[in-house]
Amino acid sequence: MNDIKLLNLTAGQPVSPDDTDIEINPSNGDFVWVSGHDRVRQNIVKILLTALTSNVVFSNYGTLLATAINQRGSANINQSIKDSIIQGIAYLQAIETSQLQSERIQALQKLTVTAVAGNKQAIVIKMEIVLEDGFVVVSDVSF
Repeated sequence: MNDIKLLNLTAGQPVSPDDTDIEINPSNGDFVWVSGHDRVRQNIVKILLTALTSNVVFSNYGTLLATAINQRGSANINQSIKDSIIQGIAYLQAIETSQLQSERIQALQKLTVTAVAGNKQAIVIKMEIVLEDGFVVVSDVSF
Protein backbone atom coordinates (compact mmCIF):
# COMPACT_ATOMS: atom_id res chain seq x y z
CA MET A 1 0.00 0.00 0.00
CA ASN A 2 1.33 3.46 -0.82
CA ASP A 3 0.89 6.66 1.13
CA ILE A 4 1.90 10.23 0.35
CA LYS A 5 5.33 10.92 1.82
CA LEU A 6 4.67 13.58 4.43
CA LEU A 7 7.96 14.21 6.16
CA ASN A 8 11.59 14.40 5.13
CA LEU A 9 12.97 12.06 7.77
CA THR A 10 16.57 11.08 8.26
CA ALA A 11 17.24 8.13 10.53
CA GLY A 12 18.78 9.24 13.81
CA GLN A 13 17.95 12.90 13.24
CA PRO A 14 15.35 14.79 15.29
CA VAL A 15 12.15 15.95 13.62
CA SER A 16 12.30 19.71 13.23
CA PRO A 17 9.79 22.44 12.35
CA ASP A 18 11.72 22.90 9.09
CA ASP A 19 10.65 19.48 7.84
CA THR A 20 8.14 19.67 5.02
CA ASP A 21 4.57 18.45 5.36
CA ILE A 22 4.31 16.91 1.89
CA GLU A 23 7.21 15.95 -0.33
CA ILE A 24 6.88 16.83 -4.00
CA ASN A 25 9.05 15.31 -6.74
CA PRO A 26 10.91 18.32 -8.22
CA SER A 27 11.30 16.63 -11.63
CA ASN A 28 7.59 16.09 -12.32
CA GLY A 29 5.61 17.87 -9.58
CA ASP A 30 3.94 14.66 -8.39
CA PHE A 31 3.66 13.54 -4.79
CA VAL A 32 6.45 11.31 -3.54
CA TRP A 33 5.04 7.99 -2.31
CA VAL A 34 6.26 5.95 0.62
CA SER A 35 5.60 2.27 1.33
CA GLY A 36 6.86 -0.69 3.34
CA HIS A 37 9.08 -0.05 6.34
CA ASP A 38 9.37 3.66 5.51
CA ARG A 39 5.57 3.98 5.56
CA VAL A 40 5.48 2.42 9.05
CA ARG A 41 8.21 4.83 10.25
CA GLN A 42 6.22 7.74 8.87
CA ASN A 43 3.00 6.53 10.52
CA ILE A 44 4.82 6.28 13.86
CA VAL A 45 6.10 9.85 13.57
CA LYS A 46 2.65 11.11 12.52
CA ILE A 47 0.89 9.53 15.49
CA LEU A 48 3.58 10.76 17.91
CA LEU A 49 3.27 14.35 16.67
CA THR A 50 -0.55 14.42 16.52
CA ALA A 51 -2.24 15.65 19.67
CA LEU A 52 -4.65 13.08 21.07
CA THR A 53 -8.29 14.05 20.29
CA SER A 54 -7.22 16.74 17.77
CA ASN A 55 -8.62 14.72 14.87
CA VAL A 56 -12.40 14.97 15.19
CA VAL A 57 -12.99 11.95 12.94
CA PHE A 58 -10.42 9.74 14.67
CA SER A 59 -10.36 11.06 18.23
CA ASN A 60 -8.23 8.12 19.47
CA TYR A 61 -5.47 8.93 16.95
CA GLY A 62 -2.46 10.65 18.49
CA THR A 63 -0.50 10.85 21.72
CA LEU A 64 0.01 13.23 24.63
CA LEU A 65 3.41 14.45 23.36
CA ALA A 66 2.08 17.63 21.78
CA THR A 67 0.06 18.60 24.85
CA ALA A 68 2.65 17.52 27.42
CA ILE A 69 5.28 20.06 26.39
CA ASN A 70 4.69 22.33 29.38
CA GLN A 71 4.36 19.44 31.81
CA ARG A 72 7.73 17.79 31.19
CA GLY A 73 9.68 17.33 34.34
CA SER A 74 6.59 16.81 36.46
CA ALA A 75 6.42 13.66 38.56
CA ASN A 76 4.29 11.35 36.40
CA ILE A 77 4.52 12.87 32.93
CA ASN A 78 7.06 10.37 31.53
CA GLN A 79 4.78 7.46 32.50
CA SER A 80 1.76 9.26 31.04
CA ILE A 81 3.64 9.84 27.79
CA LYS A 82 4.75 6.19 27.72
CA ASP A 83 1.19 4.96 28.30
CA SER A 84 -0.06 7.30 25.57
CA ILE A 85 2.54 6.00 23.09
CA ILE A 86 1.58 2.39 23.89
CA GLN A 87 -2.06 3.25 23.17
CA GLY A 88 -1.08 5.12 19.98
CA ILE A 89 0.95 2.21 18.60
CA ALA A 90 -1.89 -0.19 19.48
CA TYR A 91 -4.27 2.11 17.61
CA LEU A 92 -1.98 2.11 14.54
CA GLN A 93 -1.87 -1.67 14.72
CA ALA A 94 -5.67 -1.91 14.89
CA ILE A 95 -6.45 0.47 12.00
CA GLU A 96 -3.83 -0.70 9.49
CA THR A 97 -5.52 -1.95 6.32
CA SER A 98 -2.43 -2.96 4.35
CA GLN A 99 -2.08 -6.62 3.48
CA LEU A 100 1.73 -6.30 3.31
CA GLN A 101 3.56 -7.85 6.26
CA SER A 102 6.19 -5.12 5.88
CA GLU A 103 3.51 -2.54 6.81
CA ARG A 104 1.76 -4.32 9.66
CA ILE A 105 2.83 -3.93 13.29
CA GLN A 106 3.16 -7.19 15.19
CA ALA A 107 4.30 -5.83 18.56
CA LEU A 108 5.83 -2.94 20.45
CA GLN A 109 8.93 -4.74 21.70
CA LYS A 110 10.66 -1.96 23.65
CA LEU A 111 9.77 1.53 24.80
CA THR A 112 11.66 3.91 27.05
CA VAL A 113 10.87 7.53 27.85
CA THR A 114 13.81 9.23 29.53
CA ALA A 115 14.43 12.77 30.74
CA VAL A 116 17.57 14.40 29.37
CA ALA A 117 20.14 15.05 32.08
CA GLY A 118 20.40 18.74 32.84
CA ASN A 119 17.25 19.64 30.91
CA LYS A 120 14.03 18.55 32.60
CA GLN A 121 12.01 19.91 29.66
CA ALA A 122 13.60 17.49 27.16
CA ILE A 123 12.87 13.79 26.73
CA VAL A 124 14.18 10.97 24.58
CA ILE A 125 11.82 8.26 23.34
CA LYS A 126 13.34 4.98 22.19
CA MET A 127 11.17 2.31 20.60
CA GLU A 128 11.57 -1.02 18.89
CA ILE A 129 8.54 -2.13 16.92
CA VAL A 130 8.43 -5.58 15.32
CA LEU A 131 6.60 -5.85 12.00
CA GLU A 132 4.89 -8.98 10.74
CA ASP A 133 7.74 -9.61 8.29
CA GLY A 134 10.18 -9.76 11.25
CA PHE A 135 11.77 -6.36 10.54
CA VAL A 136 12.36 -4.23 13.63
CA VAL A 137 11.68 -0.52 13.30
CA VAL A 138 14.00 1.32 15.68
CA SER A 139 12.98 4.82 16.63
CA ASP A 140 15.01 7.29 18.67
CA VAL A 141 13.12 10.56 18.98
CA SER A 142 14.08 13.63 21.01
CA PHE A 143 11.59 16.27 22.14
